[in-house]
Amino acid sequence: MRALWHGWFCVSVALLTLGCSGTTPGDLVSDIGTEAEIVAIETNSQGRAEAQDVADWSTGPRDDGGAEVRVVEPGQFGAPCAENGDCFSGWCVESADGYVCTKTCQDDCPDGWECKSILSSSTDLVFLCLPVLESYCAPCTADLQCNGGRCRAMPDGAEHCTYACDDKTPCPSGFSCEVEGEKGQEEGWCTPVTGTCTCFEGAGTAGSQRSCTADNDLGTCFGFEICDPDIGWVGCDAPMPSDEDCDGLDNDCDGLVDESLNIGEACENTTEGVGTCGGTLTCQGPNGWLCQGPVPTEETCNFLDDDCDGDLDEGFVDESGAYTLDAHCGTCDNSCTDKFDGGTGTCG
Repeated sequence: MRALWHGWFCVSVALLTLGCSGTTPGDLVSDIGTEAEIVAIETNSQGRAEAQDVADWSTGPRDDGGAEVRVVEPGQFGAPCAENGDCFSGWCVESADGYVCTKTCQDDCPDGWECKSILSSSTDLVFLCLPVLESYCAPCTADLQCNGGRCRAMPDGAEHCTYACDDKTPCPSGFSCEVEGEKGQEEGWCTPVTGTCTCFEGAGTAGSQRSCTADNDLGTCFGFEICDPDIGWVGCDAPMPSDEDCDGLDNDCDGLVDESLNIGEACENTTEGVGTCGGTLTCQGPNGWLCQGPVPTEETCNFLDDDCDGDLDEGFVDESGAYTLDAHCGTCDNSCTDKFDGGTGTCG
């Protein structure tokens, strides 16, 4: 299997200085032979690259049921080191599990290691066993950052390291071999099946959330989506921007609520079978629109136009609008019929 990039951990090969005791790793002039075949190395349950031979060795015995264990003495190939002077070979290189001693080679490196030629600071050509570390999905800007791979734009547009693939060199779990190019010049490159290096099997981001957007000509709204390692980022809950309405919400996501509305326009309140009254349109936020004005009701004698038909107290006045009826003589509810004992009065 191949090592995967997890966002928090970057594995890379540091080529080291040949020199006297006390020199520190990472002082080489250049690396030659970058076109050499990449050898796969194992990954642990967290996706971290492990050089098979060295990872199984230790500098002391292990309790594994009585089986004999190979012990790596300090300074020997595979032993931990902090500087070149810690190694009998004079070479301390970075592996997936930290810096370890390596050795010169003539194409006789163990599995998970590769014999590569390098130039030391003294311009001498040296062949060393170097761990093969393929940093799938590591962020990059140039091919040189990808340990023999290619810095390519993924389907989501972000640039990450990837590696060539074909029928004989399949991609690791969570990746598919995407073939590009004209017939006869096709190239296959390992690409996350989800289309993004931030959410795929082995990325360690399953169930995590990130911000997302929905946009159109009216604006851009924000929300959150969740990582499904089998599909990618899903479930963006950002609303699509819409024309502003009176609802107490920021419909167009510009940071303002219920702005630029047609407040103050004329409106009508209607009661079926009674009448229609005019009013002024106002916004009540979460309660929506309100036509500020009277609501038509059945006419009563109250000196008002209850049904908004333009007439006051109709049915309680004469044709001229005067209060001359016996039940409403001179005013509302002033009845003449009970004003005289033993007789009946009339309005006159």
